Amino acid sequence: LQAGVRQFTYDPDVLRCTQVYVEVDYTPPAPQGLTFDGRCLWESDVDNQLIHQIDPETGRVIRSFAAPGTTPRGLAFDGHKLWYTDGGTNLIYQIDPETGRVIRSFAAPAINPRGLTFDGRTLWYTDGGTK
Repeated sequence: LQAGVRQFTYDPDVLRCTQVYVEVDYTPPAPQGLTFDGRCLWESDVDNQLIHQIDPETGRVIRSFAAPGTTPRGLAFDGHKLWYTDGGTNLIYQIDPETGRVIRSFAAPAINPRGLTFDGRTLWYTDGGTK
């Protein structure tokens, strides 16, 4: 476990941290994106260009696959597929979470894609730059 990198469970109903994972089998040195698929957490690892599936009960990595592109950042889950932003390619990818296969990709609307979230209807995107 790297110094300064921790995974937390936060309860928004009571506004406090309820769990800190300190004995995980792998913590990426530079975690970027984080999303929940209803069962597992997904985390992007910018230093190793990986996407990790994580057990939320134990904090352990279930499996990992190579992230498309070079700079994995934001992650979102739309109920079926993962969405992912890459700062190196400036693309947004749709990924099959079962296989890690890219289903499709398209150019980000600006030049420094960062965060993603899905509200049940719309994929929301943030960027750190402009075109």
